[in-house]
Parts: sequence; structure tokens; C-alpha cells
Amino acid sequence: MRIGMSLAISLLAFFPAVAADEGPEDVARRFMQAVYSHDKASFDSAIVPNPRADRLLGKKHLSFAEANEIFRETAAMEFKNVQPFTFRGSPAAAGNDGQYPIGTRVRYMTGYRGTPLVVTVVRAAAGWRVDVRWWLAMIDQGPEPQPKPGTPDFAIKALITALVTDDREHAKDFITPGGDAALLFAEAPAEPDHSDQVVLLALEMPLVEIPPNEFYALPSGRIVEGFRDSTREKLLVGLYGPLEMPFIVRRIGGKWRVVPEPYFKILNRG
Repeated sequence: MRIGMSLAISLLAFFPAVAADEGPEDVARRFMQAVYSHDKASFDSAIVPNPRADRLLGKKHLSFAEANEIFRETAAMEFKNVQPFTFRGSPAAAGNDGQYPIGTRVRYMTGYRGTPLVVTVVRAAAGWRVDVRWWLAMIDQGPEPQPKPGTPDFAIKALITALVTDDREHAKDFITPGGDAALLFAEAPAEPDHSDQVVLLALEMPLVEIPPNEFYALPSGRIVEGFRDSTREKLLVGLYGPLEMPFIVRRIGGKWRVVPEPYFKILNRG
């Protein structure tokens, strides 16, 4: 009993209560601590509520030494801003009170034990919270992603693979009929990267379908909202490494096709 009480007191020191002025990077770090220490209470208070979120939590009981090591490692994490603060698809600015509008989004790149990770943080009514949808999408697709032909995921990943390998003819198979194929290769590099890494990034890209009332800017600059009738048209957002890539897909002849956009505006940042 004495050992258990000592452990509880020590862990309270490691994982303090949520601060009222917790910033986006603070909550991103607390989220990482909660995930790897299997701390459900801290995890739940760090995320945008999601009925499937517990899939990210392990169930193994951690010793004091293990919990201590996780705290030290996550406390030392560096968070690099890979996407500026955006609100409804446009750059966001803090108000006179120093607070960003509810719905503002920002993304950070970090890493844990050699694994690169992207953490998406959103301003909610209760404060900054981590949006775990892309993490769940990674779990759903498994370690060897194989999207089913004819699906939105397949069309998007096949298209991006064709772009990064400069396969201009194959790219036409995955865009909407009559779409401007030349737009796809606008700003393409003179020498494409044929490494396995660029193809792997396309295959592993987690994709999230965006609901109504959420807005994203396409590479062309046009801001779009998630579609209400998603049986014929969808807005999906993928993460190509740390890069946010929005896609509009349309169901045509029983297959999903991608609306062409100048995606090299994003790919060239990689």
C-alpha cells in the first residue's frame, strides 16, 4: 500500500493537472505523455472527443521506472511547427485577448524513439485539444496499406504515386473525366524523385473524410467545406509526411476520381 501511494504521488508530480492557459504545444506534449504512459484521464482531457480514441491507448501496466522514463523522453520532445495557425482554411490571428478563434488548427512534427509523428491541435471551446483522426486512420490502414481499387483512398494514393514518379499517362486514370491533367504537373521538378521513400509516403498517407462545417484550402487556394451529400462527392485530407493535402473526389461510373489540383505546390515543400 505504501509503495502504491508513493507511485501515485510521484506520477502526479510527473503529470500535473491541466493548466487553464495551456497552449497548443503544451497539450501536444501532454497528449504524447498520456498515450505512451497509458494515462486515460489525461488522454481524454487532451483530445477532441472521439468514440474510437481509446484504440490509441495501450493496456500494459507500467512500472515506476517505465513511467519515469516516458516522462523524461516526452518532456524532452521538440515540436516543430509544420503548418501555421489556420481558421476555416485561411491564416488565423490571435485576438486582443491573445486567443485564437474556436476551430483554429495547427500541426506539429515531433518524434518518439525514432518514429516521426505529426500532431494536429485544434482550438475547442474548452481550450486546445489534439485531433486524433489522422492517428486513427493510420491504425485503420495497418502497417502495409493496400487500399481497395475503386475507393477514394485508392484513387488518391494512386494519383499521388503517379505524380511523384512522373507517370503522366497513368495519372489520367485517376482524375475526373475532362479534368485538366496538365494542372497536376504544374511546377513539377525537372528531375522526379524515383526513390522508394516518395512512393511509401503516398501509400502510407492517412486520409480523413472531412464533414460539413470544416473548411480546408486546396492547393489552388480555393477554400472548400466538407460535403453534406458524401455519396457522390467527398473532401478528404491526407498527411503526406507532415504536409497537409486536401482532395476533392467524385463518384463517377461506380469509381471515385480525384478533381485535379496543382499538388506540386505542396509536394515541392517536402
